[in-house]
Amino acid sequence: MMEYPNMFEILRKNIPPYLCQGDLFLRFGGNILPPVSPKEVGFMVLNYDCDLINQKELNYICICPIFNIEVLLKIYVQESLKINPEKSKKNITNQIVKNMDNLFNNKKKYYFFLSPINEFNDTPSFADLLRIYTLPINYLNDIFKSRVKVLKHPWREKLGWKVSYIFHRVALPDIDEEKAQKYVINHDIVKRLLPE
Repeated sequence: MMEYPNMFEILRKNIPPYLCQGDLFLRFGGNILPPVSPKEVGFMVLNYDCDLINQKELNYICICPIFNIEVLLKIYVQESLKINPEKSKKNITNQIVKNMDNLFNNKKKYYFFLSPINEFNDTPSFADLLRIYTLPINYLNDIFKSRVKVLKHPWREKLGWKVSYIFHRVALPDIDEEKAQKYVINHDIVKRLLPE
């Protein structure tokens, strides 16, 4: 049997007292969360910690579904057979092993591997970072109450890196659009090169 790293903090009541990027939670509230196919085992919070704590301009919580690892294994087998049905079973197996090894080590850009937990049927799972859904901020407490695990460091940082890779946003303050416009319009190069 494969050994998996302990990726999760011990979740004590209201510790941490706020949602964090990478928090895992179960479906709640009937039809509030979107229907997902194949059936998810849970969801993961994707917003940056600073946005979740600050909440000044946060209108939505970004989440993604978490699936049992067998979902991805099945996809890899089907894709391998579709690409080259003449390949030997050994070659296909080697390619699948390589893909799964990349997943287990979180080298797949759009997937995030998660160690087995009781709440997800004690099997490894993965978060699909390309299937992003949003919930209005007023569901923050519902998510908090249905939270089952909190990612430990350095997995939380790895997730943050993957999310920033997808969105290309470094958590820095925005430059005021009006100031940027004034800078460009009043710059000597723009005045010299653009006719009036």
